[in-house]
Amino acid sequence: ACAAMVIGPYEAPSSEPVLAWVESLRAGTGPAFGLDAWDAVTAELRRRLTDHIDRHGHFSARKSSGVITAH
Repeated sequence: ACAAMVIGPYEAPSSEPVLAWVESLRAGTGPAFGLDAWDAVTAELRRRLTDHIDRHGHFSARKSSGVITAH
């Protein structure tokens, strides 16, 4: 087995990478909210991200990702 860990800051220069990640959660989370609510939340997220990026030049978050590969 092999394990790798990536820890550190994540900076997005536009809202698209963040929104793509949120959209990747739709299949597992979206049905609990309903289509209209999901769309309203992502529209508001897009508005807030765009405003933040316009003021600060990027959106930043901390990440902690791990991968384990078994052979």
